[in-house]
Amino acid sequence: MNTLTHVATAERKPAGFWIRFLACVIDSIPIAFVTVPILFAMYGQEFLTSTGLIKGPAHFLVSYVLPLVFTIACWLLWRGTPGKVICGLQVVDAATGETLELWQTVVRYLGYLVSTIPLFLGFIWIAFDRRKQGIHDKLARSQVVWRI
Repeated sequence: MNTLTHVATAERKPAGFWIRFLACVIDSIPIAFVTVPILFAMYGQEFLTSTGLIKGPAHFLVSYVLPLVFTIACWLLWRGTPGKVICGLQVVDAATGETLELWQTVVRYLGYLVSTIPLFLGFIWIAFDRRKQGIHDKLARSQVVWRI
């Protein structure tokens, strides 16, 4: 590790569990305001009462693909989703502090699935990890830090 990278790493302060949880809650609001009305318009009352995990191709696109594309675009463009930006956080490469590469964003997003199994322990791990990284962060070599 060169001196410049070492200094940049030392200056970054990892963001803890609760502020990241708040950012996640904030992110859920605009996503719900966009996706729920679209899905209700497409599927009607059945959308609210159906127990199926995926109700059709449109449901898959709106509920799964759209949030994935939105989140990855936010990480690449602004180093964070709206919730993270509002909370003063950014998602960066853990080694360099730079913007994530595309492969890292995809691995990080898919790593969310791994972090939820079992019982969201991959997210809870953030509270106990020295670098405040969840499983998804470790897989993608990313870190959520306070903006300087």
